[in-house]
Amino acid sequence: MDPRNSTDLHGKGNDFLYIEKNYGILIGILASLTAVGVHANAVVVFIFYRLYKRSSNTFNVIMISTSLGDLMLIAVAGPTRVLSYLKGVAKLGNLECKIYGCWVHLTSVASLGHLVLLAAERYWVIKYEKKQDDRPIWKKILLVFLPWLYATLWTILPLLGWSEYAPESQHVGCAPKWISTDPLDVSYNATIMISEFFLPLAIIITIYIKIFGLIKDHMERTGSEAAREIRVQRNVMMLTMLMVATFVFCWLPYTVCCLWAISTSRNLLPSGFGALPSIFAKSSVLWNPILYGAKHHKFRREFCRVYRQLRGRSVANIDLETTAVKRTIEMQ
Repeated sequence: MDPRNSTDLHGKGNDFLYIEKNYGILIGILASLTAVGVHANAVVVFIFYRLYKRSSNTFNVIMISTSLGDLMLIAVAGPTRVLSYLKGVAKLGNLECKIYGCWVHLTSVASLGHLVLLAAERYWVIKYEKKQDDRPIWKKILLVFLPWLYATLWTILPLLGWSEYAPESQHVGCAPKWISTDPLDVSYNATIMISEFFLPLAIIITIYIKIFGLIKDHMERTGSEAAREIRVQRNVMMLTMLMVATFVFCWLPYTVCCLWAISTSRNLLPSGFGALPSIFAKSSVLWNPILYGAKHHKFRREFCRVYRQLRGRSVANIDLETTAVKRTIEMQ
């Protein structure tokens, strides 16, 4: 790390007095968020992979990619900042800041892109009453590649000269340079706000309005058997809508602060609270595993099956160890 681009937490700079006094709290929050987020999303990826082997539909492929994105976000962003604070360094070096900013930007935009893809997939299933997913595997992979491609295009632009990545408030991470009067920075920030947040949300809302219309129409003109199938699809749709709602809930405070910074070139929150929106946004990786367990019955059933298998193996191992000990005692 270049010492010219880093700041010692234990130095005498007044700009970092707040961090010097309170970075222990940030370490605790980020470490807890990282530990829970990594383990929870790793379990989710594993469970949806097992579900995909049982039912190789597009929904399961999208869910695997979504969970991988959340895992990638927290597995890199969390430890990077925790280790930095533990070393007593608040500000990342120039290269580290670019890598960190790109990584968080990429995975965050891809996460919302997957929600758009899930909404479109639900619309396709309900509109055409698809009971069997007959897409070849290459089409499924191509579909989940689209959110990553879209996110990559916007992520690399600051590296090519359109704006840049800079430290966030309290140096809790790096992000696009929100506080700036440079026309390049302002134009990039305004563009990504529209293309990465408001446009995807508008598409999602439009799709779900159409889906509700389709469900109402199907319920009116179909029999009881078809109506039961529609209710199943509606339950899956409610899960994806909750995923959208929790994403917006977690990222909205950060978005509001960014919009304020773009329009006024200053922070919305006073010193000491500037890190909260960024940390709260990253907590979005914790919500999806909770939603899957609460609302996705196939996920919950598969998780219980895996748990019983692991528990059975543990009990069997204990029995074997107990038997071996008894035999040893008898031989003595």
